Amino acid sequence: MMASIPGDGGLAWSTPKPLNFHGGPPHLLRHSSGLLILTYGYRQKPYGQRVAFSRDDGVMWEYDWIIRDDGPDGDLGYPSTVELADGSLFTVYYQKAAKGEKCSLLWSRWNMP
Repeated sequence: MMASIPGDGGLAWSTPKPLNFHGGPPHLLRHSSGLLILTYGYRQKPYGQRVAFSRDDGVMWEYDWIIRDDGPDGDLGYPSTVELADGSLFTVYYQKAAKGEKCSLLWSRWNMP
């Protein structure tokens, strides 16, 4: 996964640099606390949905926090996360609910650690 850091209110961006963790495609959200939240599909065992947090606008990341790790294979991902009124998070993604099933839209409601 690669990232660019914005500057000048979003007019200029840094050269993309590796984030040094695996996953994708990502979805980025700024929580009302100011924390950056990056949700992503994790397509290596154990398969599932993960999240990374940044407290410094994307310079450093705490990554591989598990939302769920019960995917039967790597056909999953494309999460989208919103913050709910109580500050909890709601993430929708595609993933198989069990081995042998077709992919479905699934969701997780979770709180930051």
